[in-house]
Amino acid sequence: MLYKLIFLFLVSFASINAQGLAFLEIPTDATAMGLGGTGTSFRADGFSTESNPAGIMNAAEGKSVAISNLIWVGNVKGYRLDTVKKSKKSAIGVHITTVSNGATQVTSGLGLQFFAMGLGYATNIKKAKMGIGIKYVGEVIDEIRYKGVAADIGFQIPLPKQETHLGFALKNIGKMEQNAGNVLPTKLQGGISIVPFQLNARESDKHLLKIRTLIEGSYAPNADLNKTQLHLGLEAKVFDFLLARTGYTSGAALRKWTFGVGMAKDDLKLDYTYMPFSDGSSIGHLLTIGIKV
Repeated sequence: MLYKLIFLFLVSFASINAQGLAFLEIPTDATAMGLGGTGTSFRADGFSTESNPAGIMNAAEGKSVAISNLIWVGNVKGYRLDTVKKSKKSAIGVHITTVSNGATQVTSGLGLQFFAMGLGYATNIKKAKMGIGIKYVGEVIDEIRYKGVAADIGFQIPLPKQETHLGFALKNIGKMEQNAGNVLPTKLQGGISIVPFQLNARESDKHLLKIRTLIEGSYAPNADLNKTQLHLGLEAKVFDFLLARTGYTSGAALRKWTFGVGMAKDDLKLDYTYMPFSDGSSIGHLLTIGIKV
């Protein structure tokens, strides 16, 4: 049954064509950005509703809330709020994202704002995880408004060795209303997450050092953007609460390399990512705060 679902999932992508609304292509949390836009194969928090809705099944049981603040080029700023409720059998996530540039000389005085709000649901299918999501997407150019609806679907399959996970997600399946200048950026992304090295304390299960690598590829049938991209991520977790990350994204218009740090202690998680833009014109910053409630 699982393999039939995955087959139908991949075949359905062959008939989809989309372009535009690039704000949905920008990772809106520091972990995903710091790891080169990966997260389809494995995530363990509520922000999986963006990268792969199946991943919210990896979140800790109970309720959690997280917020992100993005500072991008051209006075662009973004915010994202996620909340997840997780039980043993299923998980539900709610997210709200808003990105705006403000009216500047660069944009000829135009005020641009984009937003998305949605709901994700995930459950187990034998050993695998499956998630679906739906979101309402809007675009505001001065007083002109466009809206649309999009869906996401994803799978994650854990393998027995070295904490390996395979994951696939088909994102932004939908349509904006007629006459909108942008079309939803449908994307198929998938890859593998593996822990090649792990060192534990002798008298406990705490990690002295844990290395995770993520290798993912994405394909977007979009004439205006690169159709295929490679996403690489490397994360080191030290003493079970300090994290260091780096990531690489091929073919990205502004960013290729990203660098991040994080701290996870008890019910609090802080993450930061530094993004030097490829042309040297600017620097981006992304801060995420998460808490279990």
